[in-house]
Amino acid sequence: MKRHLSAALSKAITSAYPQLPATTTANVNISKTPNVDYSDTSALKLAKSLQSSPLEIATNVISHLPPTLSGPTGLFDTITSTNKGFLNISVGDVWLSRKLRAIADGTTSMPVLNSSPDRVIVDFASPNVGKQLHAGHLRSSVIGDTISRMLEHQGHDVQRLSHVGDVGLPVGLLVAHGLDINVKWMEDDTANLPTPEELSALYVEAKARSKDDVAFHESVLSTLNFLQCDDAADVVVVVGGGGGGGTLLEEDTSSDIFSRRRVSLAWKRVKEASRAEHNELFDRLGVSVSERPESTYTPMLGGVVSELLASNIAEISNGATVVFPSEENKDENKDENKKSKKKKKKSKKKSKKKSKKKSEQPPMLVRKSDGSWLYGTIDLAAVQDRLLSERADRIIYVTDEGQRLHFSQVFDVAQRTSWMECKEEEVEVEVEVEVLVEEEDDDDEEEEEVVAASSTSRTRSRTGKRRRPTLHHVGFGLVRDETGSKLSSRSGDALPLRSLLDRATNEARLALERTNDYELTTNDGRTMLLSEAVGTSALRYYDLRAGRKSYALNFEQMLAFKGNTAVYLQYALTRIKSIQRKAAALREEEAERDGVAAPSTASSDSHSPPPPTMIFPTSVERKLAMELMKFEDIIETSSNTLSPHVLCEYLYVVAKTFHAFYEECPVTGSEHERERLTMLCATENVLGCGCRLLGVVELERM
Repeated sequence: MKRHLSAALSKAITSAYPQLPATTTANVNISKTPNVDYSDTSALKLAKSLQSSPLEIATNVISHLPPTLSGPTGLFDTITSTNKGFLNISVGDVWLSRKLRAIADGTTSMPVLNSSPDRVIVDFASPNVGKQLHAGHLRSSVIGDTISRMLEHQGHDVQRLSHVGDVGLPVGLLVAHGLDINVKWMEDDTANLPTPEELSALYVEAKARSKDDVAFHESVLSTLNFLQCDDAADVVVVVGGGGGGGTLLEEDTSSDIFSRRRVSLAWKRVKEASRAEHNELFDRLGVSVSERPESTYTPMLGGVVSELLASNIAEISNGATVVFPSEENKDENKDENKKSKKKKKKSKKKSKKKSKKKSEQPPMLVRKSDGSWLYGTIDLAAVQDRLLSERADRIIYVTDEGQRLHFSQVFDVAQRTSWMECKEEEVEVEVEVEVLVEEEDDDDEEEEEVVAASSTSRTRSRTGKRRRPTLHHVGFGLVRDETGSKLSSRSGDALPLRSLLDRATNEARLALERTNDYELTTNDGRTMLLSEAVGTSALRYYDLRAGRKSYALNFEQMLAFKGNTAVYLQYALTRIKSIQRKAAALREEEAERDGVAAPSTASSDSHSPPPPTMIFPTSVERKLAMELMKFEDIIETSSNTLSPHVLCEYLYVVAKTFHAFYEECPVTGSEHERERLTMLCATENVLGCGCRLLGVVELERM
């Protein structure tokens, strides 16, 4: 909606003031003033440069709008200026009606990109091999998946990656312990893989053992050294189960050792076991992501550190390789610390201690004095590869807020390297030209009407500089239980994600008051029970609507049929489908009586638009139409700010407005049946598209 208004007003501004740059754009926003749809504040911003009053500028801009765009049949039903130069805009009902029909027909091209698509990498989920997914993985998986969906919907080239931890301590513990006690499935790739519970139990055993068994702990470190080695062809690992401790050997094939083949096979099998569980749970959540493990980048670590040293970004300190923070990053962290201090409002003594600790940002350690690598080193190698090899324009990391400092350090180092430089390359450039066009009406009318400002674009290739890539961290808070405590199992450990999904399904079954579920197939081809479709959708939505802050999980609120919930959206969609089925059945009955074919329920079979006074007989109908027209604006805002909760809030308003329409405006059998069926189709398309972007399953019946 804003795109159409902005295009028309931007052209009027440059026509009225040709001395302004051709790139000058209007500043259109949704208005909160009664009986005003949108407002524009361009005149206030241009007053200084044009050395004229805002009122004079606003009046002049209005006078340069084409007459065909104004009046009841145009884009602007009314456009007036306040004494301060604000433009108040009311959209024309005929124009609104036509756009509504386009949404109902599914012929709208919204949203439209204003430039060439970006290559975007979204890094999310990223579990550790050998450990069960827990409630914390819900947030990263759902937020990352939804951000990816929105960016893909806008036309960006999105690569979804899960930076799986496969060379860290958990997998080292499992491999060393499993081989030492001769776990069959680790050494036989034809044996059945363990269940998630069995794998978790083995990990718990290994972790407990490493605390007391010094020899075993050394074996784990040797195993990790092997797994993180970029050239392990001649390396073998000795695991000391109760003997002389673990050591790292070369060119040794004696009997009491773990050969490279055994360790590699065990490592592979542990990853397969973890992957099977991860993929199953991702599928239940409707999350799509490709695994790109840490081991992908281990061969690059030496080169990255050498480059950092050669460019004087890193230095040797006490035998370790470190990167001290840049002055710019120090200032940014000081600002963050001030904000954090204000929010927490803790005692003066505690605040002083914390501010002293936080104001001194620690250096980033990229290689220990013993030559081993760190988590941050792997992340730097990943950034380098994604920028130089994959040519990413944007990299988005979706992790818990606790990793903010870590990614601040990673981004600070990356910004100082040559990886971020804008390099010459062949790029696709989409040139979009906004023009006002006269569109011939499809219906049998005598006149042609100007219905909108539309855009045309051409894409061409040229050699030019890619703009500087950007790095983003989307941090989020914790999932808590209803008491405000961290969500955990009865044993006090992090609650497995599987248990959380199972409970959501069971709670949904109770809320639906159904003892016998029925099976359904989702739009993306998954087969599931109704209770699972409702439960997992409710869980996803409840998580997304919270934004990035921590929240307490309340299943009663999450599954409420009224309020800002997925169930409320699903209920609105099933109501729409129910009305459409009823209308279709009535038409079939009438057609059988008359002996003719029944017309379609779709709005595209309309012959001519109703007269302007009949388009929106009630205020709630116009209000719903205006809400539907905001969809592309909301998608743009939600995507640009990486904030799925903005879309959640919008869809809730649309559903709430639809329910008001449902209560006030009868459809079947009314004199406005055709127009209201069009309204239903448009609402269904917007709600349906929005639900798909959020991962909420659409239902036919509920």
